[in-house]
Amino acid sequence: MNTSKQPFLFAKPEQAPELSQPNNVVVAMGALASRLALEERTRTIHPDGRRENVAEHAFMLAKVSLALAETLYPWMDRGKIAEYAINHDDVEAYVGDTPTDVIAQHNPNDKQALEHAGLQQLVSEYESVSPAYTKVVAEYEQQQDYEAQFVRIVDKMMVLLIHIPNQGKTVREYYSIEQFMQATAASESRLLEQYPHFIELIEMKTELAHYIAQKYIIDWQAS
Repeated sequence: MNTSKQPFLFAKPEQAPELSQPNNVVVAMGALASRLALEERTRTIHPDGRRENVAEHAFMLAKVSLALAETLYPWMDRGKIAEYAINHDDVEAYVGDTPTDVIAQHNPNDKQALEHAGLQQLVSEYESVSPAYTKVVAEYEQQQDYEAQFVRIVDKMMVLLIHIPNQGKTVREYYSIEQFMQATAASESRLLEQYPHFIELIEMKTELAHYIAQKYIIDWQAS
């Protein structure tokens, strides 16, 4: 996890002159994907004790987003949703996972500055490899279209969803019920202010949080 102005954690492989241009694209994109599989996320633990990595987080987001869009917003562009979801955290290959939850106590402005620097570096290295790819990454960060906003909100649901396989163990370790509910209310308020046109989706996120709080904090303590 990169939390200061340190050198970037990743650099695109140098072009190999003995390879064709398409194969250099393959090598460059494969290296980025491999790096994302090595970047561990914070407080998202699988039942076997292994931390979730950025690559599998993006895969989960893509699968959930596509199914949810089909249910709630079938008019949305599924191709855009898939591209945004699978690439939404690629900047973390360069700067690591930088959480801003109440436990981490990291400054959101610091996170934004760090990820902006990482985005600039990613685009500078990969624009010549795949202009279409860097365009998607930049468009997601701009948050101008409904598909990008939709994926951003569903991404916030993944933070909750990952706690179900380990039956809330990580939630109980870091949160009291009061802290969890306060964080849930604060998140709902921020999202409603940013995306009032997605109220149904935001209410779904809150419903999921209440379910996790009841099942994995309240009921667990009672038993």
